[in-house]
Amino acid sequence: MSLGGALDAALAGLRVTSANLELVSHNISNANTPGYTRKAIGQVEQAPGGDLSGVRLTNTTRVINALINKQLQLETSGLGYAETINEYYTSLDTFLGQPGGPTALDTLMNNFQSSLEELATSPESYVARENTLHDAQVLANTLNGLSEDIQNLRSQAELALNDAVDRVNEILGSLSDLNAEITTTTQAGQASASLLDRRDSLLNELAQYVDIRVQERERGDIGVYTNSGTLLLDGDAARLTFDASGSITAQSSYSTDPAQRTVGTILLNPGSGYSIDLIADSAFRSGEIKALIDLRDSILPQAQAQLDSIADSLARSLSAKDVTSTAATSGAQAGFSIDLSQLQDGDSITLTYTDSSSTEHTVTIVRVDDASAPALTNDYTTDPNDTVIGISFAGGFAAAAAAIDTALGADLNASASGSTLTILDDGATNNTDVTGLSATVTETSLTGGTASLPLFTDGASAYTARFGEVPQVTGFAGRIQVNSALLGDPSGLVVYDSGVASGDSTRPQAILNRLFINDQSFGGSTGVAGSSTFTGTLSEFVNRVISFQGREAESAHLAYETQEVAYEQLSERQAAVSGVDLDTEMAFLISLQTAYQANARVISTFREMTDLLMRI
Repeated sequence: MSLGGALDAALAGLRVTSANLELVSHNISNANTPGYTRKAIGQVEQAPGGDLSGVRLTNTTRVINALINKQLQLETSGLGYAETINEYYTSLDTFLGQPGGPTALDTLMNNFQSSLEELATSPESYVARENTLHDAQVLANTLNGLSEDIQNLRSQAELALNDAVDRVNEILGSLSDLNAEITTTTQAGQASASLLDRRDSLLNELAQYVDIRVQERERGDIGVYTNSGTLLLDGDAARLTFDASGSITAQSSYSTDPAQRTVGTILLNPGSGYSIDLIADSAFRSGEIKALIDLRDSILPQAQAQLDSIADSLARSLSAKDVTSTAATSGAQAGFSIDLSQLQDGDSITLTYTDSSSTEHTVTIVRVDDASAPALTNDYTTDPNDTVIGISFAGGFAAAAAAIDTALGADLNASASGSTLTILDDGATNNTDVTGLSATVTETSLTGGTASLPLFTDGASAYTARFGEVPQVTGFAGRIQVNSALLGDPSGLVVYDSGVASGDSTRPQAILNRLFINDQSFGGSTGVAGSSTFTGTLSEFVNRVISFQGREAESAHLAYETQEVAYEQLSERQAAVSGVDLDTEMAFLISLQTAYQANARVISTFREMTDLLMRI
């Protein structure tokens, strides 16, 4: 190598060392900058044509582990989901109160039971009657308040979805701009490491809202998809819209049918003149948006259904009145007749019969006058073995009887005379035998002649659990009230007919038995027994609800803590690889200082040798 070559190599070494000094300074100054990754400059030997001529710089790159980065994005989505679920469950658990607390449902239910026991012992006591009504009002008001709290949480989730969609659109727009800038920079041979840091920061934020999968392209740009395969970014950013509902009530629900949907949904507009419902398409599997959807459409509605079941039990178990039938015949046909003059929308008729193999069948006929109501299914009742039929009585008893006759088939015959329904077997053919016919109607009067009474009402109206486009039970916990007639005249808690003494314990004992001693069945939609029916007293069901929600809140908190640990561990691993370690940078700085001095010494030696040659 000539002296000139030595000088060129030394100068190249100074340039590389100077560039590394500048980069070390940049790393140190950004050591605490969020999203910053340590940068390094590549350098290669410079030997054109085999002649050694020092060193040259290559690209400035980020020190990063791509696999850890992808895993961190997945954990970020999981953390966004778990954190949101935990936050809402914490609020819900606070609303329900600690079991045994002064305002908890189980305590209020126990207070109501105690006052009823006192009333059953001393039915003539005005104080006992007032205490019973007071505790009933406290219980109803608490159910009203809890229902409002749940719907407020659903409204918060709806608003949060709107904000999340807006932010996702902003992030996707910024990523699209960065894609274009990175592509241009890469093609121009310029460093794009800082742009990549900004892109990763945006991707990590996007992962908080949506579970994403990132595909890197040859030009340096990326495509972004959800893990379900929905395209969010490919050149241009997808545009999401959210048609937020003006208000959320217990009746508000999501449906894949836009005509039935009464809450907002997330639409993807790919720019082809149509839109895709991403909720219906199950596009979200994790992240904050998925959590908010689950809360609004599943978790909180289930909590509402549990409260509604409590309210339904309080009202319907007390107002239910059994109507028996009488034997009826017509020639060789035999069966029963029943007076349905008190049958209301939502009340039911129970028919039992045996077929030719002596197998007994149960048919539950529900009065459904709302033409917009969906068809009833067999899981409408808690009896797993009955067949459920919905029949409209809006056109009168004769039309209803004809509809029942058609629904029962050829081996059973239904007819009406006035308000009396008669169901007969097939007579001499002997394929069927009618074994029973009864009805359960709603008592709307305080003096109906039986122990049944409408202690609780749906606002000012009777509660019959009618089945319509939106069932009456939906949101009933928010509307349940103590019958205003009883508040005006508490004697109705005892006196159910003329001639009944004020000290008669029949009605108070019946109320106590129906609510707190007799078992009831609560449908699987409440979730307290999985998908199975829960059978027990109302108090036991209330305790099960409180226990269920407590377990769910605890599970949500545990899931959040577990996800947080996983996220932090990956973050630490990423920081160990990509973060700026000041000790490492200082050690490198000393090495650069030594290299700079060595290259400078070469230049100084070159000058001395050149001067020596000039003096020869």
